[in-house]
This record gives sequence, structure tokens and C-alpha cells, in this order.
Amino acid sequence: MSVSIILATVTLLFAGMAYPLAAAQSDELKLPLLLKTENESVNVMVDWNPKEIEPGNEVDISMDFQHPFAGTSLSHVNYNLRILDESGAEVESLTNLHTHIGQDVQTVTFDKTGNFKLMIEIIGTGINPPFDTTRSGTVEAAVMVVPEFPIVPAVMAAATALAVLAARFRFK
Repeated sequence: MSVSIILATVTLLFAGMAYPLAAAQSDELKLPLLLKTENESVNVMVDWNPKEIEPGNEVDISMDFQHPFAGTSLSHVNYNLRILDESGAEVESLTNLHTHIGQDVQTVTFDKTGNFKLMIEIIGTGINPPFDTTRSGTVEAAVMVVPEFPIVPAVMAAATALAVLAARFRFK
């Protein structure tokens, strides 16, 4: 069996193993997420753009604070948004936020790859304190920040480089 055939077989095997891993990363989380506070007083639809988060790039996190039974957006929601890394350290904290119409977008940047926890604490509703806390609670979501160079292209690039080297040595 020639070196080229062996390399082609290895390339296809690696690509076959890497593709499901990459697909699993993108398919694990279906956006938007429907999150419910622990006391079920508020539902929060959470989405982000871009869908695949890379370190160093801005991410728009959109939120729609909804009545849990009617599904309509709540007015005058006051909330905090926090992001924690895998060790539980706070990497982002936006406090005393307010949305008049129940929908809001906040822009954040993740500095590194890994798993993060997005926490949204709903303080209550109203324009001025003291806020109505009948609509309060916390929701959490897992956020994965992926490397800038995904695994499938890396495996394919390495396999191509090996095939080129093998072909070069074969013809000498």
C-alpha cells in the first residue's frame, strides 16, 4: 500500500472523528434559550450573536424578559448581568440595567476560550425603587467560547500537509 493511500485513509478517519465533535459543539445548544427563574416568575429568552463565540470578539447577548404564562414581554425590567469563568471568578459584571420594553441587548467580549456561566439576576420591575419584586429571580446558562481555529480545518490542514510531503518524497 502506498504512502499516499495510507495518508488519505488517515485523513478521512481523522475528519470523520473530528466532524461529529465540531457538530456536537454547535448542536449542543439550540438558541434562543428559554430560561425560567427558580421561582418561575419570569421567563427569559436569551440569544447571542455570533452563535459561535470566539475569544477577543464582541458578542451581543439579547434578552427578552417575558411573563411566564402569557409569553408577552414585561415592561420596566431591572436586572444585573454577570459572567463567571470555570473557576467561578467573575469576568464581566453589568449592574443596574433597565429595559423599558422588556427586551435588551448587551455587548460583551470573552478574553479566552472555555466554559462560562451567564447569570441574569432580575431585581424587579418598575421605573423607580423600590421595585416590584414579584417578578424577580435568577436565570443561568452555560456559554462555550471556542478556539478561533476549529478542529476540522486544523485536522484537514495537517492531513493535506502530510499528503504533500509524502508525494514530494515519493517522487524524488
